[in-house]
Amino acid sequence: MTMAYISSHNRKLATIIDGESVLLGRDGRIYEDVLKQNRIAISDVNQALHEADVELADARCIFLEADGSITVLEKKS
Repeated sequence: MTMAYISSHNRKLATIIDGESVLLGRDGRIYEDVLKQNRIAISDVNQALHEADVELADARCIFLEADGSITVLEKKS
């Protein structure tokens, strides 16, 4: 069996294999304790905000993805 097949049928195993995203901030607030736990610099978050063209105050959620990238979701206008 392939890992894709196994993980598609077992949620716990899928989480172990694929990883989970981590919430770094919400509603314009950055969770500094979570940044420290995951060894993420504030400059990395600021860069992700800049690349997404979103101001911190306009960020609905900021996630650290399992692959190490940072995703920014903007609040709806």
